[in-house]
Formats: sequence, structure tokens, C-alpha cells
Amino acid sequence: RLLDQTAIEMAGGPVHVDEDGRTHGLFRRHCAHCHGITGDGMGPTAEFLNPYPRDYRSGIFKFKSTVRSSRPTREDLHRILKNGIPGTAMPSFRVLPEDQKEALVQYVIYLSMRGELERRLVPESLGLGELGIEGDQLFLNLSDKGGEIFTERSVYIREQLAAIGNRWLNAESAEVPAPPENWGSAESLVRGRELFFGKGACSGCHGNFGLGDGDTTFSVDQPFLDDWTKENWPEIKDKDEIKRQRPIRAAAGILEKRPLRPRNLRLGVYRGGRRPIDLYYRLRHSIEGTPMPGLKITTGDDDPTKPAAEEKLTAEDIWSILDYVRNLPFEPISQPHKQLRNLKRERL
Repeated sequence: RLLDQTAIEMAGGPVHVDEDGRTHGLFRRHCAHCHGITGDGMGPTAEFLNPYPRDYRSGIFKFKSTVRSSRPTREDLHRILKNGIPGTAMPSFRVLPEDQKEALVQYVIYLSMRGELERRLVPESLGLGELGIEGDQLFLNLSDKGGEIFTERSVYIREQLAAIGNRWLNAESAEVPAPPENWGSAESLVRGRELFFGKGACSGCHGNFGLGDGDTTFSVDQPFLDDWTKENWPEIKDKDEIKRQRPIRAAAGILEKRPLRPRNLRLGVYRGGRRPIDLYYRLRHSIEGTPMPGLKITTGDDDPTKPAAEEKLTAEDIWSILDYVRNLPFEPISQPHKQLRNLKRERL
């Protein structure tokens, strides 16, 4: 129900055309130079790109319609593949035939599942898990196939893979309430501005003018880092240890640490899609893997007398913030100055 072997074979492997004229190796042809053969986000061109290409192996995806910590839907991946990601090096693959786009989507899911499974098996292989592997003992000794230990560990792997696969199978788009009747009105814009600087706390990162230069943005001690960077560059205070690890990281192809910048909202460039529903997902459910949080909303079960309830918003509040954010590129301050006259340099 999740992956089709024909699609995986079409996307994986070396680039070639079979006897029936079908193209194979789609991932290497279109994606590997940025995302890497294994989907680690460290292809040969990755270091020149900002932001870095996505590493699929942890199962974390930024732009999706599901709640935080959930996998994206297949439709989410198709949308990114079709539209690209504006403001990044990720292009649109709209011109590819539908079967090729579907094959690439399935291959990304495959790489993500494979990477996540490998991550779960690493501590087991090092003897830090529940299987009790010691010394140089192989995780799976193929010469012992059918033996008790081999069977036990095979069952463990299948259980882990089933848990990973179920997260993809159960991915569902989060429900989005309809915008209020006054959405798009001057009243909604005023309310959105109040929330942007107030309870929504958006200006702390995006700045007082929405330029992405908030007070929390330029911290030297605690720069904004995404989860992929934090994993590759864990905090180490010993300077000698940092110096020792640098050539090791370089040899492993780990990309240099690069702090994040919050989005300049006045440019009107929205990486996760510019539809109102896309922006609602970002505001409500965060951009996973980054410091961009999701906004908490009140429910019928909240006690209005408790301080935590005062920090939460309503769905209408989120729509108002969205109203204000979408209007920022059209404010006069966002528009380029008109050239009053064409001044030409005099010839010498």
C-alpha cells in the first residue's frame, strides 16, 4: 500500500533506458547531485546552495499539511515536486510525466524509511540497545540464517520497519477551519497586526518591519540552527575537541554549520506554498525541523482562568495574522522607490 517495486526500480539505480523505452535512474538524474545518492542532503553541489538540500534520512520534512512530528502525505510531496520551493534551488519538475513524478515521490519515501531504520539499528549494532550485541558480533550473520539469534533480530528489524511504514500510511492532512467572514477586511488587518506584535510573538524573530531581523535572530551564543545542523554539529565547549573533529567532519562530507535567518515577509516569497491554506499550516503547525513554532489555539477543554489559556489564540486569530502577513509585500514601504529621472553619465 505504500511502495511499488516497479516505481522504486524506475527511480533508483543508474540512469539508463530499458528495452521497452522506460527511463530508469530518475533520482540520480534529477536529484542526487543536490540530495546525495542516499538522500543525505550532501550531494556534490549541496555546499554551494542556501539553504542546504533536504536530508531525508531522519523522516523530517519542512513543508507539509500534517501536524508536527507526522510524516507528510504523498500529496504533499507531489506538490513540492510539482511547484518546487521558491527562494531555494529546488526547481519545479512539473514537466515530468506523471508516472516519473510518482516514482520519485515513492523513492523519497523509500530513502526516508531506509535512513530512519538504519538510525534505529545503529545503537543496536554498537551494543547500546536491547538485543545485547557484543564486541565484533554481526547484527545479522547470514551464515546463521534460520538460527534463533538470526530469527530474533530479523523479527526486530521487521517490527521497526513496520512502525516506520505505519507513520507514512497514517499521515493525514490536518483540518483547516474556514476563514472568518471579515477575513481580508481592514478590521482583520488591524487585528492581525496587533497579534503579530502581541500574543502571536511573531516580531521577536521576523522583526518590527517583518524583514527577518528580530531581536532573537542574531545571537552569537545561540544562533538559529535547524535539526539537521544540530545533529551534525552538536554543541561542544572544548576548543581542542572542536579542532580535532573539524578534519574528521570535512572528510565525512559534513557541510559547514550555517545559521538560519527568519523569512523576510515583505518579499512575498513563501517557500512552503503561497496559498492561504499553505500559510495556515505553517502558522498553526510550525515548520518542522526549524525554530519556527506552531501557534497554540484554544479548545473547548481549556480553563480560561489559567495563565496558559491566555497565551493561546483562536483559529480566527491565526487567519488575521495570515491576513497581515500576506499584506506586508503590498505596503508602500515594501515597494521599490521610483526613479524620478534617468541620469546618464557624461562621456569623458
